[in-house]
Amino acid sequence: MSDSVWYLRAGFGLGLIFVAVSELLFYPVSFKADFAVVAIAYIFFAIWAVAILAPHSGGFFGFFAIACVIGFFAEGIVVATIYEAPPLTIIWTPVAWHAVISGVLMVWAMRLTLGFGSTVILAGLIGAYIGLWGGYFWPLEASHSTPYWQQALLAWILIGAGHRLLPHDPSPKILPKVVIVVASVPIAFCFVAIAVLPYGLISVLMPLCLLCAWLVSRAGQPELLFWGREINWTSLIVCAVISVAMYSVSEGHPILNEFNVLTLVVFGSLGLCLIAAGCFQAIRRRRLLT
Repeated sequence: MSDSVWYLRAGFGLGLIFVAVSELLFYPVSFKADFAVVAIAYIFFAIWAVAILAPHSGGFFGFFAIACVIGFFAEGIVVATIYEAPPLTIIWTPVAWHAVISGVLMVWAMRLTLGFGSTVILAGLIGAYIGLWGGYFWPLEASHSTPYWQQALLAWILIGAGHRLLPHDPSPKILPKVVIVVASVPIAFCFVAIAVLPYGLISVLMPLCLLCAWLVSRAGQPELLFWGREINWTSLIVCAVISVAMYSVSEGHPILNEFNVLTLVVFGSLGLCLIAAGCFQAIRRRRLLT
């Protein structure tokens, strides 16, 4: 596989998965031209993140940093919600949903090599959560919602296609010219956004991305821990089936009234713990090297 193909496959694969989980499984979308623009933006952001960070990344924290960058760009450029009430809007949704749920659970966990029983249990728990979230959110948008099963079907197809595209070889250390050209598109977005949101970009988005780049550069784990794995199709199928089933039995149930708060507390806390753990590992590794 050529270097250019590796980067494009990695970017497109992650982009498709993030579109599916962060959009189609998150809320009822309107399939109009603006959604196509959002989907394309996710793919370009993923290509950019992979192109800049993957040559230096390794292991879990390296991948987690890439997922954070995709989330920061999605919420900082596409919809600009990250600047509304930081630090809360930095945690929700960039870290809690994009990085932890879309990245860790739906990409990393789906590629773990476990025994059959452990695989089914883990995938079942993830699928149950995704279904419960749908049961909470879709009734809130009942007046103009897209049927859940339609979005879920498309989402799981995109997730499978994204995992199929992700390369299994280590990332190349040299960035091909074609990848530089493709990855420059999100950078152009940034220059446009700088004219509109200069304070937010300089004070919020750029420092967050620099922090992730630092974490990646200090990850210090073999990159084959992630890029060398293949999708566990059993996990994906179990997760998809359980999610739709859980949605069917939980839609609009009163017990889900505060499910968004529970999600923020659980996955936001987990995301912050992962960032802290990544920083600790990076500092510890730097001291060991010096």
